[in-house]
Amino acid sequence: MKFNDINKKFSEAVAKRLAEGYVICCQTMGGSQGEIAHVNFIKDDEHYSLILEKEHSAGRWSEKAENFLDYLSLRWVKSKELKGDLAGNCDVTFWRGGKYVEVISENRYWIVSDRYRTNFFTDSEDEAKKICRTRQERWRKGNTEEFRSSFTLPMSGNTRKMVAKLYRKHKARWQKTKIAAVDIERVDFNRVGNARTLTIYHNDVETELNF
Repeated sequence: MKFNDINKKFSEAVAKRLAEGYVICCQTMGGSQGEIAHVNFIKDDEHYSLILEKEHSAGRWSEKAENFLDYLSLRWVKSKELKGDLAGNCDVTFWRGGKYVEVISENRYWIVSDRYRTNFFTDSEDEAKKICRTRQERWRKGNTEEFRSSFTLPMSGNTRKMVAKLYRKHKARWQKTKIAAVDIERVDFNRVGNARTLTIYHNDVETELNF
């Protein structure tokens, strides 16, 4: 499954609501709340939204969780706050979160690869875990074509955890930077002889680790 398949699923979900009599509500669709995409609807003076966003299975700040995988969440939610047609107001925000919305349904698409900026997904969490574990073990053993003298690591939540642990274990004493697994965006690996270098990209910063 590729991102274009996610686009189709999102489009089909929008078309389904329009066919059921929901009307797109432009007043509440301004601004960004961190989601990848959202379309808001109104029907019978009630407000709803389709929200597509990137999430982590263990929660954003839980690095110690056993499974730390990224996924896209497509949610159909109902607002607990907004009522009526907003009287033409154009600056009202449709807030996310359990305090503001009721989640009616949710589909998750687990990210299993983002090599070369091409994402691949699966709708099975067990399959995603299996793929991530296999890739991680292959990388560690160095018995595949992916183990070269210079390459970008295939990213996943488990890879982020592994790199964060390597950094904490091997960083020089003078390196004071703290790197959380969730903040790692990309990792480049380079090997010259027995010297290995990881370049970790996190929070718009590059940090090198030699080990």
